[in-house]
Amino acid sequence: MINALMAALGGLASTLLGRVLVGAGMSLTIYTGLDILVSSYISNAVSSLTGITGGISQLALLGGVGQAFNILFSAILTRLAINAAIQSVSLVSK
Repeated sequence: MINALMAALGGLASTLLGRVLVGAGMSLTIYTGLDILVSSYISNAVSSLTGITGGISQLALLGGVGQAFNILFSAILTRLAINAAIQSVSLVSK
């Protein structure tokens, strides 16, 4: 499907500026999709923790579980976004 999209945008991607714009657009589109996906994973992870009693959840938050979730999911989203950007640039440069 991406190859068909690149064939359709072939005229625009013939110049350097066109390649940059097409690559940026594809990266933004892929990042938006990944952001939605990771957000749903975060909400599932948070909702699975609702069965924990109040005292245990307060101890977990004091221990830094909230920050650990934030760091973990931010790292995953950043890695996916960088990989998507590299793949979209490599498709545009072909």
